[in-house]
Amino acid sequence: MHLGEIERWEGKQSLPKVICLHGFLGCGKDFKIVRDNYAGHPTIIAPDFPDYSQSPTCGYSWESCIQALDKLIVAESKDAACILLGYSMGGRIALQYALQHADNLAGLVLVGATPGIADEKERAARKEKDIAQANMLREQSLDDFLKHWFKQDIIRAQSQISEPYQSDMRRTRESNNSIALAQSLSFLGTGSMPSAWEHLANLHQPTLLVTGDGDEKFKTIAGNMETQLPNAQHATIKDAGHACCFEKPLAFTQALDSFLSSLID
Repeated sequence: MHLGEIERWEGKQSLPKVICLHGFLGCGKDFKIVRDNYAGHPTIIAPDFPDYSQSPTCGYSWESCIQALDKLIVAESKDAACILLGYSMGGRIALQYALQHADNLAGLVLVGATPGIADEKERAARKEKDIAQANMLREQSLDDFLKHWFKQDIIRAQSQISEPYQSDMRRTRESNNSIALAQSLSFLGTGSMPSAWEHLANLHQPTLLVTGDGDEKFKTIAGNMETQLPNAQHATIKDAGHACCFEKPLAFTQALDSFLSSLID
């Protein structure tokens, strides 16, 4: 795996850098709405990772994913501390990275994320579902897949994302490469992700868990994670769903700023 384009917005050098990982279908530009709603924001770095803009030239795997991300974080850490922030799929990647390379991070922010599925039978069933979705991408048009995807209850709240950001995100998704998306679902989906539940107690870095108050599934998961992580706090964003960082960016950045400020006090 490799990084695609990297969005970079320079900010306050007194705060740690924030490296942002997007969700499935997304790209680094998705985080512009976060930057624009964050007065006095830190330096924000948001790669297209995975890069959905073109057909992949190599296979996806969790190992290659972590290795590619590590190169970016090691490079960025040379002149400032780094926070890793991940939304949804990006949150799953961020957590897996933090468990392996915690010393490279000053903190972790997980938005609508899960440590995976502990039960083997449930994880296998989810993997079958992920592969079925991937096959839809290979066999149907991207337009048909997106119509199916956006009908999901967990996605519907994204209709409250403000303009022009919502339209920009939609155009990005419509221009994605179907093969790259299928690869991501097949190899980086929740069903293929190693369960991290049993390792949470070993992650001592400060961690902020963020969920929308309307995202019942992930709100419950975050609550359970908070009890197992040694140094975690859980912020709930009012009137928001799964993509709370984009749906209510001002409230989200306030929670993020409080967390970052606590790291330098």
